[in-house]
Amino acid sequence: MILSLQGLRAIAIGLIFVSHRFPDYDFLGCTGVSIFFVLSGFLTFYSSSVKNVEFSSYSTILRFYWNKWIKFYPLHLITFLMAALLQSATASFYFGKVTVANLLLLQSFIPNSRIYFSYNATSWFLCDLFFYILLFPIFFHFLKKRSVFILGFYGLLVYFAMVSFSACFLFKPLQPYTHAILYIHPGFRIWEIFLGCILAKVFLACNEHRTHLSFDKICILEICSTCLMVVSIFFAEKIPLPFRYCTYYTLCSLFLIFPIAFQSGIVSRILRSKILVFVGNISFEIFLLHQLILRWYSFLATKYSWEIDFTVATILLIVITLVSSYGVHLVLNRLYSILRFPSNFSGQDKQTA
Repeated sequence: MILSLQGLRAIAIGLIFVSHRFPDYDFLGCTGVSIFFVLSGFLTFYSSSVKNVEFSSYSTILRFYWNKWIKFYPLHLITFLMAALLQSATASFYFGKVTVANLLLLQSFIPNSRIYFSYNATSWFLCDLFFYILLFPIFFHFLKKRSVFILGFYGLLVYFAMVSFSACFLFKPLQPYTHAILYIHPGFRIWEIFLGCILAKVFLACNEHRTHLSFDKICILEICSTCLMVVSIFFAEKIPLPFRYCTYYTLCSLFLIFPIAFQSGIVSRILRSKILVFVGNISFEIFLLHQLILRWYSFLATKYSWEIDFTVATILLIVITLVSSYGVHLVLNRLYSILRFPSNFSGQDKQTA
């Protein structure tokens, strides 16, 4: 486990929480989501490579799929039931294809916010994640056999294609679908994850050839990449929406993750702090639970006329989110240890969220 990247996951989930709790800062959510997607590709490829995983047989691939499924899907069911209970209390229950699409994790493929935000609104991320998991053996086989220079060229082509495709949504006929396609749809976000895989390949090549990066050089890279991310967030509102949904932050995320992964600079040392690593370890649970907790609080506060100071309520909600996420994390890890197939994949699963 790369502890500094776990700390970075904590920062990313913090940005997402802020974007949902403070609507004026909703643009921060795009930043956090991009970091999560790039990290998903990076960590899955890195872990599989380090463990010398070979997707050479159907049984190996099926074990991989099962272990991923049993790791993540139970939490989806829990949050689905929490959301269904809330919606039944507010007389806004979904039926038919909306429910089926959500349970089968197909909601992100349908460009309709009523569907991809149904039940637990953040579960669209799981749909995208499972689409990536389905394709990962193909990605891994393709990337493992290519040189770093060839992959760097492919990476540039992919990013240029993503930017060009995003630019199409500047035109009026496509604007109504901007959010559904560029922010939600797995067919687009998968390429952001793919770039994370390429970054992992580059990182592994640096380690394999023992490319020496001194403490000073790593610190400079970390500080520069962190400043780049901060500046990009500061100027985000000046960037056209189609680019801000994904590609604007993708490049910053790639530059940020690479030096931090070496775990030897000042920023890395901060990210390796116990509290950030702890939050990073339960960031997947926080991602899926936090918005439901916010929605339940809003419902109960309205129903029972609670008058709680906003700051106090925010602190309470953070504590409730952390405690409930940690509790769910422990229970689901126990369930996973019972149901998973023993294989070389056992150590990599949690790092893909």
